[in-house]
Amino acid sequence: WQRQSTGSTFAAITKDKLTDYKIPMPPLDTQKQIVAKLSAVQDYKKQLLRQKAKLKELFDSALAESMTSEKSRKMPEILIK
Repeated sequence: WQRQSTGSTFAAITKDKLTDYKIPMPPLDTQKQIVAKLSAVQDYKKQLLRQKAKLKELFDSALAESMTSEKSRKMPEILIK
């Protein structure tokens, strides 16, 4: 990188030098395996986010129920000073 870069204020690389740079790529089969694993991870993440949303909904529902149930109405009120 530094051998190819120019400039005195900050190192920069020209478009021509950048397009000439060879980026090694794994074989197509390996790329497909990587994509498959990343897709599986992404699907799992989506599943976890759906479960999290359902749990939040359940928690909110349980909290609301606990505040409005018959038992909660019978609890004594406490004045906090």
